[in-house]
This record gives sequence, structure tokens and C-alpha cells, in this order.
Amino acid sequence: MSNGMEQNKTSAEKDSAAPDSGKGFTKEQLEGVKRIKSCETYYEVLGVTKDAGEEDLKKAYRKLALRFHPDKNHAPGATEAFKKIGNAYGVLSNPEKRRQYDLTGNEEHVHSNHRNGGFDYHRGFEADITPEDLFNMFFGGGFPSANVRTFTNGRTTCNHHQHQHHSGHEREDERGDRMTENLHVPYYVSKDFQSEYSGMLLQKLEKNIEEDYVANVRNNCWRERQQKADLIHAAKVYRDNRLKVKAESISMDNCKELQRLTSIYRGG
Repeated sequence: MSNGMEQNKTSAEKDSAAPDSGKGFTKEQLEGVKRIKSCETYYEVLGVTKDAGEEDLKKAYRKLALRFHPDKNHAPGATEAFKKIGNAYGVLSNPEKRRQYDLTGNEEHVHSNHRNGGFDYHRGFEADITPEDLFNMFFGGGFPSANVRTFTNGRTTCNHHQHQHHSGHEREDERGDRMTENLHVPYYVSKDFQSEYSGMLLQKLEKNIEEDYVANVRNNCWRERQQKADLIHAAKVYRDNRLKVKAESISMDNCKELQRLTSIYRGG
């Protein structure tokens, strides 16, 4: 009797996975999903201690995200578990959200606090970046950021909206396009820019623009290298040639730009 029930249960489990993937799943995958869904705290989800550092969180997230991504894990509830893993990392990797989370306790408490006027960490995290975007950031996508510079036809374009000289609301005929003198970083200015910025003031402004730009390029180059290394590692672990191809297709634009900037610094 129990064997029949087990067979029916297994059959039902596979059927519940079929609409999403049409593929089966292992007992280990199903148990893993159940474990993640039963966790009451984000620390339990990632399997880390409360004093876990940034590298510990990244290591735990990478391992779990690859195991529970819906493309790899077809057990019922895998998508929900994957989202929970992303939410856990999104909160614990943010110092302010982590501090507030530590004050409130478990995940259930966080959600109930939102209804009482508190902060909903689940929604707060997803408003910034989705679990899928977070996965792509680690293993094969872009890097969502308000200050990330993009590269078009070999020319850098940047959005220095934090500087006074460009509000972002002027009409096209009210703006001009300038480049910093040393590193040739383009930036937009208003029509009355020259009357406001000259001499030492202009030098200071352009120095700030260049420092901000170089910092972003350096940071994004590091992310490109990390992303490529993670994909290559994942390709070896899972013997997935698609991940290897994805790693090889990364353009490394920010690292190329960093080489250009370094060459200018060295007088090359």
C-alpha cells in the first residue's frame, strides 16, 4: 500500500514539474527545494552564519543559484526557492538592509512589518534588482547601475547626472558636448557653462568627472573579469558548453577602456 502511495506521489511530483519544463527531477533536488522553502531566515537560506562576510555571501549565493536556477532544477517549487535565494543575498549583501533585517528577525516578521508601515525587504530588494538579474550579474548578464558607462562604436558615453552643469532636462539646443582635457571623457553641459566654470574651477570639475569615470570603469572591469571567471568555472562544473560560449562572448569593454586610460596615464 505504501509502495503504491510512493509511486503515486512520485508521479504527481513529476507531473507538477511537467508544465514548466517537461523534464524530470531528482530526489535530491526536491529535498533541496523543500529545505530552502522551509528556512525562516535569510542566513538559513544561504547556509551562512550571522557574521558572514561579503565573500562568504557571494560563495554561498553562487553555489545555490546554480543548483536552484529553474533552467537546471525542474523540481516543483524550484523557481520560488531560486527567488528566495536571490532575495536572501540581496538583503544580506546590502549593509543597511542587513542591519535593519537583523533588527526585525525572520522573513515572516519582515513581511508583517510592511503591513504595519515597516519596510518590506522582499519587495524592496526586487524593486532594485530581480533574482534573475542578480543571477545574470554573477553568471552571464549585464550590471544594472545608474552610473555604469556604456560603449557605442568604440566611443564612451556617460551620464554625469550628479554634476550641477547637466540637469538632464534641457532641450538638445540648450546643451553642449565637451570632453575632459586629460582623459577625453565626454560630458554634457548647459549653454551658460563657460560663464560658470573656468580656470581652476573647470580643472576641479573635470578632475572629479574623471575620477568618478575611472572608478566606475575599474569597478565594471573587475565585474567583467569576475563574470567571465564564474562562467568558465560553472561550465567546467556542469559540463555545459553554453556557459563556455557565453564566457567567450563577453566583450570586456570596460577592461579595454581601462587599458586606454592606463595608457594615457603612462603617457602612451
